[in-house]
Amino acid sequence: MNIRLHQKASPTLAVHPELQAQPATVSNRTLAEAYGLNRHTTSKWCRRDETAAALHRPHQRHAALSAA
Repeated sequence: MNIRLHQKASPTLAVHPELQAQPATVSNRTLAEAYGLNRHTTSKWCRRDETAAALHRPHQRHAALSAA
C-alpha cells in the first residue's frame, strides 16, 4: 500500500522507532536528510521516550457547560 503524504506531514509511526534507535553520535541534520524531515522534528522524536504521537486535543475543558 503506497500512502502519499503532503510535504508538511509528520513522520509515520514506523519512522519513530527508527529515529529513536539511532546512536547519539548521528547528528539530527544527517537523520533529517536521510528521512526527508526537518531537523527539529528529528530532534523531537529522538528525545521522546514513547513512539506514539501526542494527542491534538485539549487536556482540560476551559469552561463548564451550564445545565439550563
